[in-house]
Amino acid sequence: MGLEFETTGSFEFEPGTYEGHLIKMEKRFKKFTDADTGETEDRSFLIWYFGIDEEGYEDVTLTAISSCSFGPKSKPRSWANAILRRKLGDHEKFNEDDLKNKPVMLSIENEETDRGTFARITGLSPVRGRDRTKAEAEDNAA
Repeated sequence: MGLEFETTGSFEFEPGTYEGHLIKMEKRFKKFTDADTGETEDRSFLIWYFGIDEEGYEDVTLTAISSCSFGPKSKPRSWANAILRRKLGDHEKFNEDDLKNKPVMLSIENEETDRGTFARITGLSPVRGRDRTKAEAEDNAA
């Protein structure tokens, strides 16, 4: 018997915010060719893998692509800030393990392409109030 396959279906997302976490990151390279000069260069980029932590989405993973730059106004830095729930300082060192498995809010929209409609992560924001216990929150509300 030869190889066996099973087709999969797409997963419908209602646009909005979902709680999730970073599963892993991968650094990859792609060759880019300058249209004017014809010169090629390898550029690196990151693939972020996020799990969705809401009922009915337990086995769903979404990916997003970013540059490898963690400059002050970059997407990767703003995403790391959201995951860590604080603003990273300049020249601060951290690694993938510092970001993995921490709760974060994922803003998800549907993007229509010629291949179909796909869920796309458009931004991350921190999860609020995770440090306080329920009892502390009730005491502060009283």
